[in-house]
Amino acid sequence: MFLIWFVYGSVYSAEVVLQSVSNIDNDEIHNAHDGNSFKLIKLDQGCKIESHFYLSDQNQLSHYTFMKKDLLKVTRKTFRYHYEKDFEGSLGHVTDIYLASSTNLNIHDPDVKKDFNRYKALFPNQYLKHCEH
Repeated sequence: MFLIWFVYGSVYSAEVVLQSVSNIDNDEIHNAHDGNSFKLIKLDQGCKIESHFYLSDQNQLSHYTFMKKDLLKVTRKTFRYHYEKDFEGSLGHVTDIYLASSTNLNIHDPDVKKDFNRYKALFPNQYLKHCEH
């Protein structure tokens, strides 16, 4: 009699942060946000740029997935804040953060492409070369 054991496991792709930048003081990028951060993340195939904008009443987290120069997918999540009564707008008095919306953006939209190219330009070519495969 033979006993065979099968082990099932999940294989997760490793995401590696190639570079991150924050609090970019650029009118085209900052645009009335309280703060921002950007990460260039290497995926198994291609990369993604994570942009995070902090506003007084919400924050937006977007992912621009691409390979070489081709934009493949863009997602955006908006998180809203709950505040202590009479302290609306004060980040020191946030009691909860909740997901308000999640959406896929149109990769052919000119504004989406414009944002992608702005954010990609934040990273040196030595890091962007890792996104070619």
